Amino acid sequence: MKEASGNYFYSPNIKTNSNDGDGFYSAGTSTKDATKDLDFYKKYYLGLKEKLKKYNIDIEDEYIDSEKADKIYHGEASDDEWDIEDDEEEYSPMYDNYEERQVDLLSLPVYYHIAFAIPADLSFGSTTARQIDAFYGLRDKLEKAVEKYEDECEDLETGWLKAGDTICIENIFVMLTTNKKYQRPTLETIRSCVRAIAEECYENKIRYLAMPRVGCGHGHLDWDVVKEAILDEFDNYFDEMDEEEYRPFITFCYQ
Repeated sequence: MKEASGNYFYSPNIKTNSNDGDGFYSAGTSTKDATKDLDFYKKYYLGLKEKLKKYNIDIEDEYIDSEKADKIYHGEASDDEWDIEDDEEEYSPMYDNYEERQVDLLSLPVYYHIAFAIPADLSFGSTTARQIDAFYGLRDKLEKAVEKYEDECEDLETGWLKAGDTICIENIFVMLTTNKKYQRPTLETIRSCVRAIAEECYENKIRYLAMPRVGCGHGHLDWDVVKEAILDEFDNYFDEMDEEEYRPFITFCYQ
């Protein structure tokens, strides 16, 4: 409730015997009338405040004249009159291009590319990482790829693998979401890894990608938040490339 001066407070378009017809109550109002009017004012004020949310207007911060306030309160204000656009969520193609399945990602068809996460110290601590290593003999391939990568870097200090990097070996994307195995991944490092995967998918027109619920086991991240970040990162990259048609299909696997 805002005070207009020491003896007045503003109440939009409440017509009673105890105000001066301009929405302000004078200090001379009787106690009985004031109590009755204040009860109505409270109901009006709270109702109006709730209805103003549609128009992104905070009654505490913005002046609303009595005529407009009354229109809103009684549901007579049109969106056209207030230049209000319906809230429409921006279309994100990746949200139509994924599925979640209770399935072993190693049992998916051979045309799938697989993404999974380990630390940048190349430790295979998770069950998923060990299974992929056993299936593909990945550890030796990974160490050779890392050695080659670091040999090609002129500045070894910047050449070291770090959280946020992604290594592609054959049909496998190795996401380095932490630096050490005892650390927890962050959305930032996951996004960085996913962006690199999106780039590879775009350049090679990879159609099918599978990954577990990255960061949501020992990482303790919220899967809904992580999933949204992954899908958004794909869409953001393809938007930057002005790619409207192509999107890989992602299968998020869990057991």
